[in-house]
Amino acid sequence: MIKIVWGAGLATCLLFSALFALFTFIGLIDVVRYCPGPQCREPFAIALISGGVTAAGLGIAWLIYRYFRPE
Repeated sequence: MIKIVWGAGLATCLLFSALFALFTFIGLIDVVRYCPGPQCREPFAIALISGGVTAAGLGIAWLIYRYFRPE
């Protein structure tokens, strides 16, 4: 039972990381399209925040895998 909960937590972190990686990619495409210019702030902020959430999700997934792995 604990392996199922562990696997579900790990899969959830990885899925959310993949989703926010997609948002980061879309934000970076918008940055390339709109920067430099007056509309540069919003796409850059979206890409920066999404990148941070992606990194956090991958970090949490690594911590779950490394330290909470059932033996």
